[in-house]
Formats: sequence, structure tokens, C-alpha cells
Amino acid sequence: MSYALDTDMRDQLAQAQRELAEARELQAASADVLRVISSSPTDIQPVFDAIAERAVRLCHGQFSFVVRFDKEILRFGASHGLTPQGLEVFARGGWRSSRGVFQDRPTRRQLRDAQSCAAP
Repeated sequence: MSYALDTDMRDQLAQAQRELAEARELQAASADVLRVISSSPTDIQPVFDAIAERAVRLCHGQFSFVVRFDKEILRFGASHGLTPQGLEVFARGGWRSSRGVFQDRPTRRQLRDAQSCAAP
């Protein structure tokens, strides 16, 4: 009985340590972005670049991109980790949210409702 309790407590401790590490990583990334915002109050591009880079790190992803939503049009903002071909496709930008790829998708609802999103 004592062994099972010790194992359970170790598992709980390990989970708490993982959650703490994740929270610290998120806090550090937020602080980094806030530093960029304060150092570039009139230039939004460094902020978008920082967000894209931190998103890859936080999500352990291969790439990310940031888009700006202007009424019905998505415009390219920044990317991190995209191949030159991928960057070319996204940098063209100007996608309409009411067409094709965004029609009846969670992304469209998030854009419509002004929610942030992260794709797994």
C-alpha cells in the first residue's frame, strides 16, 4: 500500500514540475514579446516576428505564421521556420475568409469572433 502511495505521489510531483516548467516557459516568452513591444512602439513587424518565433518554441513546432485579419481579408504578418516555398505562398497573402479553405471551419469562426487560435 505504501509503495502505491509513493508512486502516486511521485507521479503527481512529476506532473506538477512539468506544469511549472511549462508555465515558466510561457511567462518567459510573454516577457520577451513585451520587451519587443516596448522597444518598437511604432513598428509592429518586430512584434509579429517575435510572436511567430516564440510560438514555434512554445508549441515545439516546426514552423508558425502570424496573420492579420482586416475585416474579411487575412494578410501575412510574419513567420518562423517556413521553407522558402512556404514563405512565398503565405507572403502573397490577401486570402478572403469567406472563400474555400476557411469556409465552415473552426478557423473561420475564430476569425469571425476575434478569437486567437493554435492548430495542433
